[in-house]
Amino acid sequence: ITFPASNPPFVSPSRFSGSTAKPFTSFATLASDAAAAGASVNTVDQNFKNAYVQSYNLNVQQEISPSTAIMVGYFGSKGTHLRQQINLNQPFYTNTTTGAQSRPFPTIAANSPLLPGAALGTSMTTRVSNGNSNYNALWATATRRLARNLQFSANYTWSKSLDYASQTGSAVAENSLNVRQDYGLSDFDARHRFVFTSLYELPFKGNRFVDGWRISGVLSLQSGSPISLLNGVSSTTFTGVPTNRPDQIGPVTIVNQIITSGSQSGLIQWLAPNSVCDPTKGACSTSRNSHSMSRFAQSIRPADLPSPGGTSAIRCLAPISRTWICR
Repeated sequence: ITFPASNPPFVSPSRFSGSTAKPFTSFATLASDAAAAGASVNTVDQNFKNAYVQSYNLNVQQEISPSTAIMVGYFGSKGTHLRQQINLNQPFYTNTTTGAQSRPFPTIAANSPLLPGAALGTSMTTRVSNGNSNYNALWATATRRLARNLQFSANYTWSKSLDYASQTGSAVAENSLNVRQDYGLSDFDARHRFVFTSLYELPFKGNRFVDGWRISGVLSLQSGSPISLLNGVSSTTFTGVPTNRPDQIGPVTIVNQIITSGSQSGLIQWLAPNSVCDPTKGACSTSRNSHSMSRFAQSIRPADLPSPGGTSAIRCLAPISRTWICR
């Protein structure tokens, strides 16, 4: 793991975030303005473990004709100690009335050989091995070997895949104080998938110009992949990372309409407005600070676990995808 290679003295990243008091910076003051945000440090858990996957299946196969066979079976796998990233310096509320926050590590230790006493930012990304995944599926296949000029293969999968972070552990958990809130459908989860391939040898005989021609095709149908709706309004000061999800404050329905006014005029509004809101403290109410999500969605599945704001996070599924290839 080369994660610490992005730390000083190899790299000294700096970041400036505009505020009401100082919305802009300049090249002359960029270094000093960015230093106020604190240093960004990357670490690796000293108890980091190697990941492993257990796979298992139980299936039944039967030949129903000299050239055709079917298979029905259960297939599953479980991943353990998968790599994940958390924010070790996630802010927490010290006063829920005023919204005052504090950080576990405000500064680098005074006896550190690098940047002693330097201020730390709200993000201290740490790679840990506490992730896991589960995959369970029913597979059904029918295969016909080439007979009477025809062969085909039909495959249907009914599956469900769950994990903490599908993107090889590169996405930081929304709430590092309770990583289990990110446990949900995998990015690549497709509940239903059907693939049909076929090949037919044309019965033309005679010479090399008409002999040996084949027609083949591939048909692929699958249900949509899930997406996580992220809140684009609240800043990283809420949890230190820009992966906050909005809170659900009303029924989430698909409206699929064109926005006719405002800065987003002409874009497609997929989800009904006033259904989600900014999850920062005090922002969620049905009368203000709610915002609409212009993200593509076909069906909605509320997550089983709440987001940091206290209500269910929103999980959407893209529509069915189709592929037809002829050769």
